[in-house]
This record gives sequence, structure tokens and C-alpha cells, in this order.
Amino acid sequence: MIGNLSLMTILYRLPALFVGFTFHEYAHAWVADRLGDDTPRLTGRLRLDPFAHIDILGMLMLLIAGFGWAKPVQVNPGRMRGRHAMLWVSLAGPLMNLIIGFVFTGILVAMLFYGAYGNIWYNIVSEMVSINLVLCVFNLIPLPPLDGYNIVKNFIHPRNLKAMWTFEKYGPLLLMALVLLGFTSGILSNIVGFLLAHMVELFVWLFTLLGL
Repeated sequence: MIGNLSLMTILYRLPALFVGFTFHEYAHAWVADRLGDDTPRLTGRLRLDPFAHIDILGMLMLLIAGFGWAKPVQVNPGRMRGRHAMLWVSLAGPLMNLIIGFVFTGILVAMLFYGAYGNIWYNIVSEMVSINLVLCVFNLIPLPPLDGYNIVKNFIHPRNLKAMWTFEKYGPLLLMALVLLGFTSGILSNIVGFLLAHMVELFVWLFTLLGL
């Protein structure tokens, strides 16, 4: 047991963590590279190697405490083309997790249609859905150092950016306090549940329509 997790739950969850963290950070790196910044390429982040992106302590914290992190992708905004380049780089990670969650929701519904409920593959796919949706929603919280903060920051007038420095300094502590005190868990559960319910409805409708 680790915390309240059984060994089997950890084994089901690990593939989802590897996939979720790796593709999330790779998406940041890929978009930055496409927009003209070769920093991710030069630092070895433009590859789908889990060990290039995963922070072992961050992954263990996600298993134990419900929040974690990967190695942040270093980028140089000055090398990127376009006024809103950092907006697209910041959006790329959560969007990738949403896409993965959507695809695996389809697989999960297909497994239910064909009676594959409760086996090892069903449990792994189920974790793939939930972990990726949690990573998507959690990273959109508008607190530093999360992607949501960088997205909001993109719309702040340059003359007000200095006022954000203090917030950036203490924001991570505020985020950690909110997570440890449980303030984020209810919000995450509600949003993830909402997304999952509607994606399941979509795939059930689609499979029924196709007569599968």
C-alpha cells in the first residue's frame, strides 16, 4: 500500500501517468519548436521518451497526495513567432491530455459495449481516461506555475506584468496549500465528471448510431 492506494491500483495507474506526463510536456515542446524556438530540441525534450519528461518525485506525489508534476519544458519566448506564441505553447499540454482522455473514453465505451468490464485492460484504460482528464483540468487552474496562469498572463497588459511578479513568487505556495487542504479536489471531481459524462454520452450515441 502507498497511502490509500493498493498495489494493483498503482500498477493500473502507472501507464496513465507515463503517457499523461510524457505527452503533456512533449506537446509544449513540439508547439514551441514549431513556432521557432529550438530550446526544447536542444535540451532533449522534443522526443516521446518518458524519462526525458517525467520527474520521479512529482509522479510519486501524484500517486500519494493527488497532485504532482513533470519536468517543465524550457522555452525562450523571444525566439517564437507571433504575439500569442506562449498562449499556444501553454494550451498545448492540457489540450493533449484532453485529446488522450477523449480517445480512451471511446475505447472504454467500446469495451463496455463488448462486455469487457472489470478486466485488467478495462482498469488500465479507465485510469488512462481519469488521469489525463485530471491533468488537463488541474493544469488549467490559473495559479503559477500551472499552464492556466500562463494562459491568463498572455492577456495581461505589459505595463501590469511587474505587479504579477509577487504573485508568481508566492503562487506555487498558495497552490500547494489549496491542494493539501482539499479545496481543489471537489472542483476537479466536478469538472472531470462533467467532461467524462458528456464524452461517454457522445460515444454511446455514436456506437448506437453505427449499430456496433
